[in-house]
Amino acid sequence: MQLEAPKKLALQTGFKCPVLREPIVSPCHLGNCAWNIDYEWSANCLLAYMHQQGVDQLSADEISFLYQMPIEMTRKLLDSAITALRSNAIDAHAASSTSDREFVYFITDRVCCVCESVVDEYVPKSLTIENIGAVYCSKECKDEMHPRLIELEVEKGMTISKILDWAFRNYKSLSIAENALNIPRWLAFEACRKYLDKRLEDYFPTLKSVQKQRKTMLVRRTWHAPSWVNSMIEKVRPVSRQVSRQYGPEQLHPKVLREKLDELIQNL
Repeated sequence: MQLEAPKKLALQTGFKCPVLREPIVSPCHLGNCAWNIDYEWSANCLLAYMHQQGVDQLSADEISFLYQMPIEMTRKLLDSAITALRSNAIDAHAASSTSDREFVYFITDRVCCVCESVVDEYVPKSLTIENIGAVYCSKECKDEMHPRLIELEVEKGMTISKILDWAFRNYKSLSIAENALNIPRWLAFEACRKYLDKRLEDYFPTLKSVQKQRKTMLVRRTWHAPSWVNSMIEKVRPVSRQVSRQYGPEQLHPKVLREKLDELIQNL
């Protein structure tokens, strides 16, 4: 979307500056104003521009144009702002709760943040949560509760089960909930099963169709491939090695591989 600046000032009548409480009839020079933009044709005012256009929101292209920023940087800033708003919604929920914070983490590098056992020995970096200064006493405790889930409980002052339940119930899609919580998809599935004793499909019904489609794939997105796939790999590996030795790894031609594989499959 290519935007161009008008050659002259074209203000509609009736627009008043919310700061000065006066109509704007000439370019504003209040440089420290939050609405200031460097375009005299719009009176150096973002609100005046929006008044001209008759809109109450701006596109990423308009923001990039008005603030003279690359579109990629603009989109990154917008994504960061949206993520912050989504995360703050959980904070607002916690603040509006009738009860006080359910618990407070006493962050220390001498007590495990999961089992609360005293840590007397040196703790390797792999067992620390640097963002909040907490530690695990062992890999087993780290596997018990992911560092990001500990961070969420510290940030929100609620148990992870309540945080997850609120987010999954109030955000319209799983991707939005993941974005607000800053957790990956696999952790969302695992935490939902572990702390809510539910499936994510119970919160997001559209996931059922996605899972159904995945079942039709030859190799599912699971930790372990089906046994017949492993068996096939074992049978194909000698052929791959033989072709590689004969032609060299750089000379492997798809047609040659296909002929060898067809021959192998016919002999199964």
